[in-house]
Amino acid sequence: MDADTERKIKNSMKDIQKDLEQLCGDKPQLKPCTNAWLSGKPLKDIRKDPAARYPVPGFFANCFLRILGAEDRVTYLDDLYHLRQDLLAAGRKVVIANGRLAPLHPNEIDAVTRGNFRNIRELIAGLLPNFGFLTGELRCLARKAFAELMLEESQKEKNLSKIAGRGVYLIGWLWHYHRNLFESGDPLRIGCFFYMGGCRDSAETLFCRFLARLPADVVIFCPDLRKKCCLEDHLLYEIHYDESLEVSAYPDPDEGMSMGTASYHAERDLDSSLYGDGLYRNQQYSSAVSLILKTAYEEISVLWDEELKYRPNFSVRNGTVTLPVIFAVVNGVKDGSAYAYWDSIRKLITPDTAVIRAFPHLSRTSRKKLMPFTREFFINGRLQKTRIKSHKAYQYGFLREPVQDYLLDCLQRLIDQKIIKGTGENGMEHTVIAVALNLEKDILRMIQRFDFTRKNPKLICIAAGETALSLEDDITLAFLSQIGFDVVIFAPTGYQCAERHFNRSLAVSHQIGGYMFDLEVPAFRAALPDPNRRLPRLSDLRSRCCGKFLGCLSVPFIIILLLLIV
Repeated sequence: MDADTERKIKNSMKDIQKDLEQLCGDKPQLKPCTNAWLSGKPLKDIRKDPAARYPVPGFFANCFLRILGAEDRVTYLDDLYHLRQDLLAAGRKVVIANGRLAPLHPNEIDAVTRGNFRNIRELIAGLLPNFGFLTGELRCLARKAFAELMLEESQKEKNLSKIAGRGVYLIGWLWHYHRNLFESGDPLRIGCFFYMGGCRDSAETLFCRFLARLPADVVIFCPDLRKKCCLEDHLLYEIHYDESLEVSAYPDPDEGMSMGTASYHAERDLDSSLYGDGLYRNQQYSSAVSLILKTAYEEISVLWDEELKYRPNFSVRNGTVTLPVIFAVVNGVKDGSAYAYWDSIRKLITPDTAVIRAFPHLSRTSRKKLMPFTREFFINGRLQKTRIKSHKAYQYGFLREPVQDYLLDCLQRLIDQKIIKGTGENGMEHTVIAVALNLEKDILRMIQRFDFTRKNPKLICIAAGETALSLEDDITLAFLSQIGFDVVIFAPTGYQCAERHFNRSLAVSHQIGGYMFDLEVPAFRAALPDPNRRLPRLSDLRSRCCGKFLGCLSVPFIIILLLLIV
């Protein structure tokens, strides 16, 4: 850009600014003094009486802060709790947003009048009348700040419709929060807006910047140093602390509070420093995705009873575990030996292995129970998790909460990937949901015990007859594979028995020998530990030993022994 063009743009901007000053109406009588009065001790500074911060007529003193990390993790939540209590006791207004700004109701958005616009001036002029819910000096300050930010946005975004959308959200959020923040209408009574967690997108960033130009203390708390806040502003004052802390919400006695001890936080540090790179505590992770391993047939027995963390392609990234699982179809009988064939399958059965000996295993009746409710559970391509978990027909409520969330996430992925034929076309997703939410109790118990870094549950299917897997069987196999099960289908006949209802092949196919027919499937049983078995007490052992000893003695010998004693 040459100097003449740049000069023309600057002059044009000045003309627009002068024009906007006329559009905004009365000039504000107060000017902001933002952060200039800070001492560097944020929690102490926020408590300071606004009138004593910068006692110069014609100014209001506010702060615009982002506090990264925690000065002391043990006292962090307690410090924030007392900060809020002290501000309320001093008659200050405190508004808190946890993790996100309040979602606007469609009526709140529709209530914002827009008008037609061909340029940024007309756009701003059309939106400014919406600040009628404010009065006096507050309205003047809000209109001026809004016009300046919209003009600034026009330098970064050329699409006027997008700028208008951002402006509508600014007005909607201000209308939503203004009652609790500016209730008195006095611009010198500075309220506080606390945002726990940091801005997630440009809309939230713009609102925080807008609010910071009004008589309000805007403080962004980001105690978890792993999470980034996208807010940028030349007015923003940032304070850094070295300690990191996971906080989901600002401490509020009405919502229930919990605070960690020094030992608790030390344990969390131990998790970060010790666990990982092969060392994991029990049930450390609650999120995972499965990855199907392509293996040779001989590798199945090698990997089968091995912990997931030792398998190829296992990883943990950002709290999500990648589960390398086996999904295979084994056709034929090796060397034509039925005895060796059944023995090789028997060796794969572990305490966490389910065995299906004949197909079809599931029928249409397995989905009838939940089919009437699937349209409530699935709306606009998304599972309604809250509605599902609170529904009377939901059967997984006894599982741990993270396990329930994980199962529903896996079900959503199964639908999104359209693995089952007809998904997204003829309503097949409703059948998928009805089957997946009606798993057998033994399978659910295996899922409840499943630890993503250790051995995973297994499913062995034997299709020795001439009937194939039902639709419900294929849905179950695909769903269990998504969850992290190893699934192996043994087909001594070589018949196409599985995946008939899949859009694409998931299982790795192995040909290990010639085909055999009319084989009788043994009654395989896993060596399940008896959870009710207890170790015998010492007194029990004594009585048993004495009983066995006496039992070994002959009756005449006992009589002689008694006579000698007498």
